[in-house]
Amino acid sequence: MVADTDTNGGRNWVNLPAPSPEHPDEWLLWEAETTLQSIEELSERLDIKHAFARRLEEYGNEIHSATRPVLTTEHKVAFIGDIGVGKSTAICRIVGLEVQKDGTDLPDPVLEVGGGGVTICEVSLVQGPDFGLFIEPRNEDEVSKEVREFARFLIPEPRPNQDAETEDPEFHGTSKEIERAIRNMSGLVIRRPRSADGERMRVDSARELAQDCADSEALASQILTKMDLHRRTKCELQYSAESGKEPLAWLKETFEQVNNGRHPAVSLPRRIELTVPSLILGEGSLSIRIVDTKGIDGTAGRDDLERHFNEPNTVVILCSPFNNAPSPSVQQLLERTKEGGFLDLEVKTAVLVLPRPEEALAVKDDQGISADTVDEGYELKKEQAELRLRSADLPNVGIQFFNVREEDSMQISNSLLAMVQKVREKHSERLIEAVLRAKEVVENYEAEQQLEVLQEAAKHLNTWIQNNQDITIAASKLLQTTLTEAIEIAHPSSLRASVNRQGEWHNLDYPHQLAHGARVMANIAIGIKMRDFKAITTNLLQNPELEGAANLVLQARRILESGVNNVLEESQSKGRDVHSLEMKPDMPFWYRCANEWGQGPGYRDRVSEHHGDWFSDVNHRASLLDVHRFVQSEWRAILARLSAILQVG
Repeated sequence: MVADTDTNGGRNWVNLPAPSPEHPDEWLLWEAETTLQSIEELSERLDIKHAFARRLEEYGNEIHSATRPVLTTEHKVAFIGDIGVGKSTAICRIVGLEVQKDGTDLPDPVLEVGGGGVTICEVSLVQGPDFGLFIEPRNEDEVSKEVREFARFLIPEPRPNQDAETEDPEFHGTSKEIERAIRNMSGLVIRRPRSADGERMRVDSARELAQDCADSEALASQILTKMDLHRRTKCELQYSAESGKEPLAWLKETFEQVNNGRHPAVSLPRRIELTVPSLILGEGSLSIRIVDTKGIDGTAGRDDLERHFNEPNTVVILCSPFNNAPSPSVQQLLERTKEGGFLDLEVKTAVLVLPRPEEALAVKDDQGISADTVDEGYELKKEQAELRLRSADLPNVGIQFFNVREEDSMQISNSLLAMVQKVREKHSERLIEAVLRAKEVVENYEAEQQLEVLQEAAKHLNTWIQNNQDITIAASKLLQTTLTEAIEIAHPSSLRASVNRQGEWHNLDYPHQLAHGARVMANIAIGIKMRDFKAITTNLLQNPELEGAANLVLQARRILESGVNNVLEESQSKGRDVHSLEMKPDMPFWYRCANEWGQGPGYRDRVSEHHGDWFSDVNHRASLLDVHRFVQSEWRAILARLSAILQVG
């Protein structure tokens, strides 16, 4: 490997990329680098035994793995919550993205806000050289699917047995944010002119166009033509003083144009990034990105939300209204992350309650007495929220309050920054422990190769390994369980929207549900083994006669924990493969499901039956068993790594 020389300090970085001198953990990274060099030097000695060489290799792998989240200075703070809860308003107040509302002294958020269902996609705020927007557009196929779904709403297929009770004629698989953008991009807006007698009329240009089209496909083609996508190719918009507007006013106006499909050069966005020259959360040594996720409207089990829990350097802020804090969607997310075995939830996650004025003073204690002060109301509500979390056996995450209209944002801003720093501290602690343990073993390598207590500890661990080669997949929690449960509670029209897209719709996303199901399945199967192993290693560490084997025992535990976490992450990919390789290409299956729409009551039950048949089919069952075999194979691979370091003596 070519050395990366740090000219400022004269250090040779052989194993790790050289951080900048301003890096907040530069000293720790150098400790990791020198320890890796020591491990390499020791590994080349001829008197090193094979098992000890494997231990050194594992220490090196552990340091490399622990270094990655410390090396980067990029962090995200992701806000998640129901539509209309006030995420965007809170973010703008915290970051200082507000302009004065015309004719008043009131602050107006730069991000477009309303009664909910306003933001078309995920929006990020990040420091940049100037004010600007970067747009990641949806591809033509994605836009086409949205337009076709909108067209099917305008020209529904005739069904003689239409079930008006369960098939909502006003529901369609295109969200109102997407519909609004499609209408603006195509010019098919709803006009409200006044009639001759002065009353407002509602004239729907899209429905007028639909009257001249033979079917929904013809209408979709017309709408796509009017959207003029080949001219909508601009992905970067930068502020210029020539606009004649103040920077934040320009940013607000331009964002609203893009968000509503009114910018003539921009297509339907998948993600939008706003850059501002000021520091985010006032921190200069870190690059912090604020993420405003698309509001929850229906299920909280969405890939664009839950992936943030799996990102090591992301802080997740679960926004909840005051009266029912934590809200059902927040509880659902916490339950799913818990059953999926996600790491560091209590460090990287918090509930942010967003009260409206007077709500805190309306809280009553157990005696029915209202709070005297806002702080007392917050304290009472916090106790109630914590009780809800405990009663549901959910992670013990922090709970904070922020009244956007009346409270200064400095306290919550400092709190968010403190969470980011705690996440970094957690990563640093893991790296420090890995470095210290490795140094101790390197410095005492002769004794570490000969100690009899190592043999005694290894014997106990090897016995456990031999007795736990196989894992059992619980029949009650198969890979498809999460998907089938989501289908059972989905709105019939929501299920139809997903079926029309071969399972790829944000509110009922088959790939994500199967991925989550695979992770939960693996976590349940391995979790029992993990608890047993932790109990055994704890007993060994508490045995004073085996004190000299502590490094070996702790290393074995860390190998198992990190290996299992990797298996859980990789299981998600295997779950997605079931959809992409087996389910999505099975067009006869989707046709059968689609044809159930309009056949009378029981649409969801009939579609669920088709799904049951699909998962029970011997050909598809083989692909599900592949996921089982993968988990079993990876489990044995972890045990083989453990066994390799335990062949001492």
